[in-house]
Amino acid sequence: MKVQEIVNRLSETQIDEINACPVWRFSETETWPDVMLSRSGSELAWSALSKQASIALEVVLCAFGPLPFSEEQLLLAARSGVAGSELRCGLLRLMEAGIVFAVRKGWGEKQYLLPHDLYLTWYEAMISLQHKRMSDIVPVPNEIDSRHIVSMDMEENGYTPPLSLQCVHVMAELVNTGMKRTSKGVLTKRAILKCTEQLAVDSNHLNAVAELSLAAPGEPYPLQLAFFLDIAYENQWLCELQGTYAIQEDRWNNWLESDPMRRETELLAQIIRLYLERSPSAASGIASLCMLPRNKWFRIADLDTQHLLRQDSLSKRQPSAITAWSSLLCALGWMEAAIDEQGGSVIRWLIPPNASMNGDDSYVGQTGQDGLLQITPDGDVYVPGDSSYQTIWQLERLVTRKRTDYTAVYRLDARSFKQDELLHATQEGVINFLESASGEALPETVQAIIVQAVTATSGRPANSPIEEAIPLEINEYIEPLPLIQNGNVVQTYELLTEKQPLKAMFVGIEDVPSMWLKQFRAYHSSTRRELMELALSWRTPVKLSCEGAVKPFVPERIVDEDGGWSVMGHFVLEESYAPAKLMPEMWQEMMLVLPTEIGSF
Repeated sequence: MKVQEIVNRLSETQIDEINACPVWRFSETETWPDVMLSRSGSELAWSALSKQASIALEVVLCAFGPLPFSEEQLLLAARSGVAGSELRCGLLRLMEAGIVFAVRKGWGEKQYLLPHDLYLTWYEAMISLQHKRMSDIVPVPNEIDSRHIVSMDMEENGYTPPLSLQCVHVMAELVNTGMKRTSKGVLTKRAILKCTEQLAVDSNHLNAVAELSLAAPGEPYPLQLAFFLDIAYENQWLCELQGTYAIQEDRWNNWLESDPMRRETELLAQIIRLYLERSPSAASGIASLCMLPRNKWFRIADLDTQHLLRQDSLSKRQPSAITAWSSLLCALGWMEAAIDEQGGSVIRWLIPPNASMNGDDSYVGQTGQDGLLQITPDGDVYVPGDSSYQTIWQLERLVTRKRTDYTAVYRLDARSFKQDELLHATQEGVINFLESASGEALPETVQAIIVQAVTATSGRPANSPIEEAIPLEINEYIEPLPLIQNGNVVQTYELLTEKQPLKAMFVGIEDVPSMWLKQFRAYHSSTRRELMELALSWRTPVKLSCEGAVKPFVPERIVDEDGGWSVMGHFVLEESYAPAKLMPEMWQEMMLVLPTEIGSF
């Protein structure tokens, strides 16, 4: 769920109550939820959280990310020594602040979640605050000097076009193979094969990050083609008609003409959204990678080490998805992989990932003027990587691509022209297009090739391409269904807004002697056990006087042995926890520790 989807379900009174939370008082110009959208805002809010809320938020980010979780799962996820009552109290405070929300799916149990569009910002804020606590944790590890790179992945696997260019190639192939749909509503086998061949990304890349399952409408397609079609639907490049697809010309042309860097970062944002709610590892993996600057080399081993250090609050660390993400991002043309002098894997971004996180437009307009085509007398067309996408789109429609590389090569000869496109072209139109795109007059030999090709098709009947058909009425469109399943659809969740009083977490508190909660006293062994059992049921710490000092202790279980009993747990230290096994005679005085709001101190 996005935060705005949650806001839309809240009353004005509920929104005002969240805004009145002390966490948001630092900002005089912004209100909730907008103040959470920036890292500076989320950092300031985090620093204003109570200790319990801060611990709970760190566990949520590391153990679940934006995935829903139950209260019991939260308690189990935290490392030993963290009292359950602290986590439960912290969770309540996070809900009061509008950071975490309670939901229910159907008739299922109550769950909690962090809005997925705020996850990356909160994760980055968490790393910044962790670094202040522990210097070994850093947002960005040491970069590797390019002099220490001994082999590049491209030397083995060749050039990988960015996803935007892969999309142009697939869209052109859709047109070239015909966009008809079968009686079952899917593309023809030939179209599926030809379109899939245009994608560098495959199902192994996609599933390595987190398993993607095809929905029923997507089952006839390879996963990578369903992946592309969902992108095309979301960006409204394609629409479905009865028996065919159609290109939405305005949307498609606007995208082709948009800023090159913006094209890539907006596509990256779409891919991030696809995976964020798939698994905690996928979420934390891309969050870590998005903090890295562009064009700097980093060791994957260093990133994995940081991934582990950041999860110190968990009882069981999540596996790293950094390597899987790196492979996928390389297949999408946004990242490069290499080997350093020690034989370790290193990576670097080719696009600015942080722009996808915070809408940074500083990179927009930095690509300069469009590159010009070079056309040889024998009909080879050299297309540099910075060429206009409109030019590439027209070339893809007109002639066959001979080589895909940093400088692509197309071929102008009788066999390379797309006959269906020539049926709607004139020799003057083709010549003018190529001269405009190259910035110079065409060689006479190339002009002769074009004249011959257009003349040879002039007597054939024309088949009007789908995208140039009579303008379609909006009511002819069929709303496309997602081809890849989304397990966390917003409509399936009911937002729960009823407030739970803090005392409700401590069943039977009214029947407990007040001295157990407010006085530090010595008790008989049987009473000491009774207090420990109550602390276990409430998942709360106790204060013990032992070895001449007062120490907070979090009990975890009571053990009966040799006619007596002992309690296993952890002493709470300044920045850590120490495991301990205590006999009742090992402490003198004790009391239960409850949140200050209900008078435990």
